[in-house]
Amino acid sequence: FDSDCKLKFEKQLGIGTGFLSSLRIRDEFYFTSRKLQNFTLPDNFMKKNILMFAPGTGVAPFIGFLRHKSALLSSGQSSGDASNGYWWLFYGCRHPNKDFLFRNELCTDLVKSLDKLSVCFSRFSLENDANQSTEVVETKNLTEQNQFLSFMNATENCKRVTDLIKAYKKEIAELILKEETHLYVCGDENGMFKDIFNELIGCLASNGMSENDSKSYLVNMMTNKRFHQEVWS
Repeated sequence: FDSDCKLKFEKQLGIGTGFLSSLRIRDEFYFTSRKLQNFTLPDNFMKKNILMFAPGTGVAPFIGFLRHKSALLSSGQSSGDASNGYWWLFYGCRHPNKDFLFRNELCTDLVKSLDKLSVCFSRFSLENDANQSTEVVETKNLTEQNQFLSFMNATENCKRVTDLIKAYKKEIAELILKEETHLYVCGDENGMFKDIFNELIGCLASNGMSENDSKSYLVNMMTNKRFHQEVWS
């Protein structure tokens, strides 16, 4: 951490940014545009239950959602009684010190826009990485420290976002069955989305609904633009 308690990461280029950084003046390249896939917040979103599922870089659009909500709350454009929806972010990465994207912002400013933040790490545990865990949470910001310990203690046995869904299946099912709830999933289509979709079916099934009815309910949410997907292959 630096003096402002912010993680320092080495500059890393992805596939797209790596390609763009290699271009020279007058180089030509081709790109295509894609139609917006309804991956936006609903009308009166402050009153809606918003459940967001984001493995890895899939968290990026949700940061935009949270910044927007945070700005409205800070400006006073939304009255307190209007902000009665339940916002819950499920996020998974490998290690809190290496690829926890937007960690400082999530655990300080943006956490005020969330009712619950559930995070899991596939290559980290409090027991096996006790020394690193101490370094991670020893910051000057008690809000960030307490938030980190809170979700780590609650999700210690969860390594993937699907594990988080299993851990909170009862609460998730109760929210999904409410008409004002919207689901958002962002990430890889081939494995991640199918796994999350199947796990959500399991949530509803564990709440007394048959597997076929559970699947139909989720498909109906998609049809009614309450289940939003931003996925890539």
